[in-house]
Amino acid sequence: MNHYFALFLFSLFSGSIGAQSINVYRNGPGDTTRRSIVKVVSLPSGARVHLGSIETSAASADATLTKVGANGAIIWQKYFGGSGLDAINNFVRLRDGGFAIIGYTDDTNIANDGGDMLIIKTDSLGVPQWAKKFGGSAFEEGFGISELANGELLAFGRTDSFSGLTVMALGAKFSATGDLVWQKVFRFGSQSSYLYKAFENSSTEVVVCGYAWDNIPGAPFFDPLFVKINPVDGEIISSNRLRMSNLQILYDWERDTDGSIYWAGVSSSGAANQNILGKVSPALTPVWSKSFSNARAQRIWDIDILPGGDIMYSGFIMKTT
Repeated sequence: MNHYFALFLFSLFSGSIGAQSINVYRNGPGDTTRRSIVKVVSLPSGARVHLGSIETSAASADATLTKVGANGAIIWQKYFGGSGLDAINNFVRLRDGGFAIIGYTDDTNIANDGGDMLIIKTDSLGVPQWAKKFGGSAFEEGFGISELANGELLAFGRTDSFSGLTVMALGAKFSATGDLVWQKVFRFGSQSSYLYKAFENSSTEVVVCGYAWDNIPGAPFFDPLFVKINPVDGEIISSNRLRMSNLQILYDWERDTDGSIYWAGVSSSGAANQNILGKVSPALTPVWSKSFSNARAQRIWDIDILPGGDIMYSGFIMKTT
């Protein structure tokens, strides 16, 4: 694949964000020292696709996309990245059978600004159709990507590129062919805002999930955050921040068939961490939340809604004696 560049710059408050086409496709992993799997998607055939990474050093890593059969045999494996650090956080399977991948890159051949959001779209065999980096003068990272009914992609994450503000939430919409349609920055907390996962309600409304941080001296708060935006132009329709005690850092959200959303992560109070699981109604109002613990440190990484309505979660615990 040849290198090609098309730069788009937009003024936002006191900074700017740009989208740029890049070449991230590699034929092999080279020397490897550490492999990890970030997410697994099951296919109707019984096969699975794994998104992960291969680290060659603390400053160099590549993304991997691997398809394995029902018996665990590798069907194909693709590698993405350059000479620097390329970290992948999430991916989704698209309606055309391909995949959309999101994370960040600080490859010195691409940028030298602390890191940019990275979006890659592949076909059903994992071959890249396009790849974009998206960022400004500081650090940007992508957390979640979703496909709209019309084939466009919504990407959400964080940006540090605005003077005087620690972290702002970053959102962007791309066409199915990789053109930047719009980009927005959002601020919901006095300190930092993070947006991750989007659910489409209609062609003019999506719900985006995340959390916001108020750095109140002696009592900082991280609260679950739910925002309705218009995917046509990225404008906010409404938002609801669930004010809670302690610090709630969330890692996953899933929507039920009735439109309610389950959320999960970690609740922290001082040195004690607890799993936390909650639910909001279709109107994004709180239904319930529960925290529970039997170990020193723990958190929920992933939740799934089972056919009968039960919730299954996975994560980790660490217990000291």
